[in-house]
Amino acid sequence: MFNIHSCTYLDLILLSLNNINLLSVATSIVELIVAACQMSNFLKNYIKSAKDALNSTQAVFTEVIDINVCLNQLQKYVLKKQKIFRS
Repeated sequence: MFNIHSCTYLDLILLSLNNINLLSVATSIVELIVAACQMSNFLKNYIKSAKDALNSTQAVFTEVIDINVCLNQLQKYVLKKQKIFRS
């Protein structure tokens, strides 16, 4: 008679492996590896875009400042407060 209390963890693992389809285990392992590769590609692209975000943000900020200067000059011209400064 089999006594579960006298088994080691290795015995339990070996007993459970006898009941598992090894092909499905191998397939699951391959699927986990594929998922890990896809996740690493996603993270690589995400990290790259996050690194580029600072440069993009600075460029947008510069554009906004330039547009603000132009609009201020246009407002002064329209209101005839000052001649337009040309750079």
